[in-house]
Amino acid sequence: MQVDSASPIPVYLQIEQLLEQLILKQQLSAHELLPGVSVLAKQLKVAPLTVQKAFRRLQARGLIYSIAGKGTFVADDSHLQFAGILVHNQYLLDTSQSPTLPLLLQSITDHLASLRIPARILTDMYPRFQAPAPISPDVMSILENGRPQGLILMGHYGSDPLFELARQRGIPTIGLGVNSPNVTVRLRFNRDGLLRASLRHMRDRKIKDIAIFWLDQDNGPTERLDTIRQLEQLITEAGLQPNPDWIIGVQQTTDWAGYHAFNHLWSLKNRPHGLIVLDDVIGRGVHMGILARQLRVPDDLVIAVFSNEDSPIHFPEYWQQGCNNLRQCGKIAVESLNDILSGRPVEPDIRFPFIWRGPDHRSPWKLTTNATVGDGMPMFRTGRQVLEMV
Repeated sequence: MQVDSASPIPVYLQIEQLLEQLILKQQLSAHELLPGVSVLAKQLKVAPLTVQKAFRRLQARGLIYSIAGKGTFVADDSHLQFAGILVHNQYLLDTSQSPTLPLLLQSITDHLASLRIPARILTDMYPRFQAPAPISPDVMSILENGRPQGLILMGHYGSDPLFELARQRGIPTIGLGVNSPNVTVRLRFNRDGLLRASLRHMRDRKIKDIAIFWLDQDNGPTERLDTIRQLEQLITEAGLQPNPDWIIGVQQTTDWAGYHAFNHLWSLKNRPHGLIVLDDVIGRGVHMGILARQLRVPDDLVIAVFSNEDSPIHFPEYWQQGCNNLRQCGKIAVESLNDILSGRPVEPDIRFPFIWRGPDHRSPWKLTTNATVGDGMPMFRTGRQVLEMV
């Protein structure tokens, strides 16, 4: 065993993964005594607390166990049969300031435990935000040497090779936020459902002139035009008149981008009286713009913002907040997997359930990252500009 002190992967995670591979490949036998913490720390030239942390994580996952006065041992092969929860990046999970992943993981593991399905969080050190993404050796080893009953995948964009391998081996996959058709069940964001609910909210308050801020990051011309058309259709279906000048694609996920988009909107001679924001960080920028202009809200503007239920924004009490219900989403993922394992039919394409937050809701965390503008990209593009380009 060796660790790389220059690696961006924390040393305790490297130790955990090294021991995990030895156990999965059965190079360490069931009930075999492991070296003591101090002995292994001396061999690897690391602090004993680092080894102890790796041992605690392995024990929590059922791969090893301890007996007081005797030492730490390898668990038997009952741990090989499990439901795997595959996170796109273990380091991100450990260092993230956002409670999104922990909240989802807690929901999933709680519901798996209630059904007595063993669970393991699988470590994958390869980022999955670009396609095609390779299958990392640690995940491949688990698929080859373990017996996963199913995989619950979170955010594995571009992981078609992984999904295809699981399909070939008869392993059902539940994808959260995954668009690939190769997963058995997809749970995706319910943007249209939230948008329809927001439009009804506006219509019920007799607000007919509606503006929409949507996240236009990394979209090509075709996707951009398709989005404009879809938004226009939903606005029309709600009995409102779409104005392409008020359909604004914000180019960066930063509060400053939302701030400048709002300033542009408010500088128009003919202004809307309703605003729907399809991203919570952009919504923070809108709030900055309102404070800067000292606007009387809601007298001047009715606002609805989409977010996760752990949004980094403390929304003003007069805003409507439509949230993706992450706890319910975790429950749906587990129920879908259990239905597959029980031979019951499942719905292959499910939208995240959503809820409306009241004025007493406050987020458990605050956005702390500094907003920047990158590479000279325009901060927003109106629907009128998109239509004029084609």
